[in-house]
Amino acid sequence: MRTLATIALSFAAGVFAAVLLGVGVWQLWAAGGLPAGGTGAAGAEADDARPAAAAGMLIPFALCGALVYTALFQALVQAPVTARCGQTGEFSGTVLSRPVETGGASVSPSASPARRPRRRSTPMRNTPV
Repeated sequence: MRTLATIALSFAAGVFAAVLLGVGVWQLWAAGGLPAGGTGAAGAEADDARPAAAAGMLIPFALCGALVYTALFQALVQAPVTARCGQTGEFSGTVLSRPVETGGASVSPSASPARRPRRRSTPMRNTPV
């Protein structure tokens, strides 16, 4: 459980840092340097065979994954959307079904009738019991 928490918190910290500091090439440079630093730090602590050695590798790799994820998300999702902001275009649609008249009332076959909330006939009063 501690391992999963270490990975999750490191990943969240990486995403937070990437969003807070903004888009840039620095994310990919940092993502490239983190695994090398993490491997070196874990190699130095591997002689002790402690759980800190595992955490020493998990944190940089989770940060690396967060930076790569954020850079890809910004390039593949956010950039096309922001490129179209402010543009107007023509829209067209196709009607797939029309309302069917049944018994004098026009009701769409797929829609259920709207329900109105019930109202109380008398207001509630604070009365002693």
